[in-house]
Amino acid sequence: MTAWVRVHSSPVRQFYTDNRALPFLDPKQDKRALLTDAGSLKSSSGGENAAGTLTLNNKAGQGKGLFANTPLGVLVELFDDDELQFEGTISTIALDPDCKVQVDA
Repeated sequence: MTAWVRVHSSPVRQFYTDNRALPFLDPKQDKRALLTDAGSLKSSSGGENAAGTLTLNNKAGQGKGLFANTPLGVLVELFDDDELQFEGTISTIALDPDCKVQVDA
């Protein structure tokens, strides 16, 4: 199983952890191997307060360029292989050594 994320910004961006995700990504959309953690994105059992953070590698400062125009409110989908696990919208982005993207359902 391979986690990957689609951010419905303009342009649409796809972030993945390793090449095992490539068969599930749309080849016509931007894709980058920057996803380091999406484990904290999950729904609560009742669907309430579903939120979390995804982490992207930002060591070379890529986050600043990718999120120059902060896409607040943009839809984010978390997949495991081709199965949708979580969807929500971006509420905040912190460009630290890692890029932390807060997503709320």
